[in-house]
Amino acid sequence: MQGVWRAKFADWLLQRGASGICVVGNAGSLIGSALGGAIDRHGVVVRFNQFSGGSASLADIGARVDVWVTSPGFAGPVPPDVQWVVVSGPEMAFRLQDWSRFEASRRWGAKVLTVPLLPWSELVRKLDAPPSAGLLFLAWARSLLGSWLPICAVGFGNAMDEGISYHHADPHRQPGRRHNWAAERRVLCAWQVEGLRFGCFSLLA
Repeated sequence: MQGVWRAKFADWLLQRGASGICVVGNAGSLIGSALGGAIDRHGVVVRFNQFSGGSASLADIGARVDVWVTSPGFAGPVPPDVQWVVVSGPEMAFRLQDWSRFEASRRWGAKVLTVPLLPWSELVRKLDAPPSAGLLFLAWARSLLGSWLPICAVGFGNAMDEGISYHHADPHRQPGRRHNWAAERRVLCAWQVEGLRFGCFSLLA
């Protein structure tokens, strides 16, 4: 079933990608950004774990969510009416033991996807550490689409910046120690050279 749903997800991204795919991280740099309207005008909006609350307003982060990516250990609720749920990690269909929190979303028609092993393992080799959910989804989306062209990203890359809150929705949260944030920043910079856009407004001109 995962193979079928992944193929449908790839087709769906390709169809909706003409209007842009905005992957929205949870970095504190979104506070005061006024990007909410630009984010929500994209064909696809992707968000992660706890993406609302805290100091950022809807004017900063927007409200729309079409794809919700969740870490296996995140216990928060699935956003209402989301179309796709992605469980981050390596082939979590064979690892995650408790799927009960996804039952309600499956009843309204959401598809629950897991990420294939290959993009995760490739990132582990580059990072010498497990990738964050944001980096993993970007890598997987790029592999599904074959290009960075429709993809843009906001709310990434400030885990090491002093003076900026790590997480806009939870000011007390600290960067996870299991991730190699310096290496992740280098990967993001390399992807930017390849064509990944930072700042979703750039696709809407």
